[in-house]
Amino acid sequence: MDPKNKTAQPTPPTQRSVEDKIKKARENLEISAKEFLKLLDDKVLEKNKGPAHKNTEKQVADNLFRAVVNLERENVGEGLLSLGITTLRTNLKIRDRVNELEFLLYSTIKDLKAVEQQLGIKKDDKAKGKP
Repeated sequence: MDPKNKTAQPTPPTQRSVEDKIKKARENLEISAKEFLKLLDDKVLEKNKGPAHKNTEKQVADNLFRAVVNLERENVGEGLLSLGITTLRTNLKIRDRVNELEFLLYSTIKDLKAVEQQLGIKKDDKAKGKP
């Protein structure tokens, strides 16, 4: 301490305390990311969501962003990288769901065509409203 400057300087954080803060920030981000990814499993249609449901979704997203900012503050670059990874995981999960739905749609159309053939329904008959 400078004898002329009587104000005490804050002591720099120890390596251990910095590591603990980063670890806690990582844990919070992991929890928030898992909660966010759970939102993708929700099957409620937007028009059927009430205020409480919408508020919960907003809270989960806000928690994720706060966790990203906190980790970014503790270890620059890691928060944004983690958000990018979460985004990629989200995209992969959505892609898998879309692929499954496309497969089910294709299978249903194929089954419908087989039934139409068995019943002798032609495309032109359907268009004219004939059985």
